Order: sequence, then structure tokens, then C-alpha cells
Amino acid sequence: MERRGRRAVFEKGTVERAQMIVEELKYGDPVMMAISVLLASRLSLTSEQIGSIFGISPSTVVRMNERFRKEDQGISQNWGGDRRSILPTDETVDVLSSLKEQASQGKIVVVEQVKLALEEKLGNQISLQTAYNILHRHGWRKVKPDKEHPKCDPQKQEEFKKKSFPRRYVWLPYKQ
Repeated sequence: MERRGRRAVFEKGTVERAQMIVEELKYGDPVMMAISVLLASRLSLTSEQIGSIFGISPSTVVRMNERFRKEDQGISQNWGGDRRSILPTDETVDVLSSLKEQASQGKIVVVEQVKLALEEKLGNQISLQTAYNILHRHGWRKVKPDKEHPKCDPQKQEEFKKKSFPRRYVWLPYKQ
């Protein structure tokens, strides 16, 4: 049996300074995770007790200990990848690069063309919104600005310009 010594007594300022140092530790700090694991394993403290020491919730202590276990086993926390894409990135880049040649020659690339090219590569039908999302994801932008309304009639506009309308207000210079 181990001989017990005197209980350590600290002044109030020392305890407050230690608490400030613990509070400055960020969640996920390796030292904080290691101490949490040691407190749980060697002293058999519960997650509530460890959480009160660190000033975090018990569920955070559980997640932190699990994260430490996974890092020890070499399991990555980063999921990575793109879960929304219909094709791998390199295949999507190949499809868009074939259309990029048309765009660089001054031809207008329409979203329907992109949609058809992607459907041909994929073998399934996709929605038009999916084609827009892919263009946005790869940094494409709208090429043709809308300078005129599709229903405009240039002849009617010219006739309208030639008509004279009575002026409601006349601007005159100031009298001196």
C-alpha cells in the first residue's frame, strides 16, 4: 500500500492562474486531449468531472477522448471529397475543356450544350440545374450579356424615336 503524503495546498491566486491557463487551451489541443485521457483512465474520473476541470461539457469530453483514440489508430477525421458531383472532377474537367475550345473561338456555349455533353459522358439524364451547378463549381460565368430583350422590335423602336411628343416642361436659362 502506498504511503500517503500531505495534501497539496495552493493559494487562491495560484489556482486562478492555473484555471486561466486551462481556459486558454483550445478544444482539440493535443495536451488537453492527453490529460483528459489520463484523468479518465488513471483516476477514473467521469466525463462530468473532467468537463468541470476543463470548463467544457461532458459530451465534448467524450468526443475529445474519441478523437484522441482515432488519432492514435491513424483514422482520419477529414471526410474529404465532393459528395454532390455526378462525375469525378477530372472527367468533368475533360467535358468542360472540350466546350472551352468553342468558347475561346468566340462561339457561345449554352447550358443546354453543357447538359448534353455531361449526359453523353454520364449515360444518364441530368437536370438543367445540375449543369448550372457544375459550371458554377468550375468557375464558369455567363458569357453573353443580355443587352436587349428577346421580344424587342428594332423597327418599332425607330418609329417611336421619330414621333414628336408635346413637351411638358421647358428648361430655360435664368433671367438676369
